[in-house]
Amino acid sequence: MRTLIFLLLVACGLGAAWWWWTQRPQTPPPAPITEVAPQRWRVGNASEAVVSANATTASNATAANASSENASANATNATNTTLAVADDPMLPRSLVRTLAQAVADRYHPGRTTQNLAGTGRLDLRIQSLGVRLADLPDVAVEKSDILQARQAVIAYALRPEVLGALERAYLPVFVNALKEALAGSTRTFLVDGAERVAPLSAAQRTEAMILVAKELRNLAQAIASLAQDQSHLPLVTAWHTKNQAVTTAQMQVWNVQVQGNMPALASATQAVDNALRQAAQARQRLVENLKRLPLSEDNSLYLAAWSARRAQHGMELSALLPLAETLRRAADAVESAAQSQ
Repeated sequence: MRTLIFLLLVACGLGAAWWWWTQRPQTPPPAPITEVAPQRWRVGNASEAVVSANATTASNATAANASSENASANATNATNTTLAVADDPMLPRSLVRTLAQAVADRYHPGRTTQNLAGTGRLDLRIQSLGVRLADLPDVAVEKSDILQARQAVIAYALRPEVLGALERAYLPVFVNALKEALAGSTRTFLVDGAERVAPLSAAQRTEAMILVAKELRNLAQAIASLAQDQSHLPLVTAWHTKNQAVTTAQMQVWNVQVQGNMPALASATQAVDNALRQAAQARQRLVENLKRLPLSEDNSLYLAAWSARRAQHGMELSALLPLAETLRRAADAVESAAQSQ
């Protein structure tokens, strides 16, 4: 009986063991390991399809983005090819911006510390601009002899084909630079007897650009007049000759004083007085001739002397007529920009 019971227990145990073996959770075999160089990441085959799919998706997205960026870049390049103009090999556009800033700085609105009147004014002295640009900043020219360099730059810029190219390339640059310079400018205003620094208003910026346009037209008219009526040339020469005589007489006074030759001092001093009087007379004759120009006296004298130097360097003054036309068109562009503000 005991044997029978033992066999039954063994049979039940074996049956339970067999049931557990057949019903236990099945563990899948481990996936083979694949090494991916050069990063040496270990990725199983079960994940490889997902990784491959993700990589393909990312690759496609990158390619699509690259294609989109290339198309955008091509469109931008096409636009730039149409709109952008390369700098002149000698005269870069930075020089135009410097000029525009210099012009903007000479505008003084009304009721400021530099202009007590109710309306604005433009104190644009051509000589001051010449001094500011005298060292030819950013100009690609040999500057060991600055006087020779200036002559070379002027002769280059006044060539008709160069002047036309400069106008097409740089006139929009000048107008935009002038607007930006005025927009970024501040002035010291007088408000109820107190000083207050403030930016220029829209109306004042418009006034400034209208004044610049007017001055450009006056300058164009003056250049055209000097190119067509050259009666000022001998008067400029006489004025310079008399000024040189003043310098010579003053040097003689200095020499007499150094030598201690007091008896000769009175004569040398009288020579200086005579030279000064003659120089003033020569200047006045030139001023009378230049009253035909719509410029201030200082600007008229400077421009007359400048045109005389061009003639001395072998240029026909009729070659200045295209410059006058360019300045007229520049005035129109500045005035149009002022009205559209």
